[in-house]
Amino acid sequence: AQNVDICFSLGFLDWIFLDEIKDLKSKISAGFFFHSFSERRVSPFQIAHKIFVYFKYGYKSDGYKPNYYSEKDIGYCFSDPQFKPSYFRANELSFGTFVYKLPFKITENLLINE
Repeated sequence: AQNVDICFSLGFLDWIFLDEIKDLKSKISAGFFFHSFSERRVSPFQIAHKIFVYFKYGYKSDGYKPNYYSEKDIGYCFSDPQFKPSYFRANELSFGTFVYKLPFKITENLLINE
């Protein structure tokens, strides 16, 4: 296992499956983490995203479809017996969401020390 201070990714979780996320988490021991993921939501933006991805990548890659996960799905991958991850959503992100464990909380326009 790799031991690091912080592990982060932007957009990577959309390309892999839950069992791969869980496996990745087990191989990287990080004091803190920060990852973006596409949250499963009913929205015209997500429908447009699915169409865009199909025409941009899908037809070239045997039908690649992005993975959209619920908070429960991602919590399953990042929770441990002593810790429940935090989430950050903003209207500007449409269906993008961040899951994190940091020494502060993230709010709309403010960082709060814990």
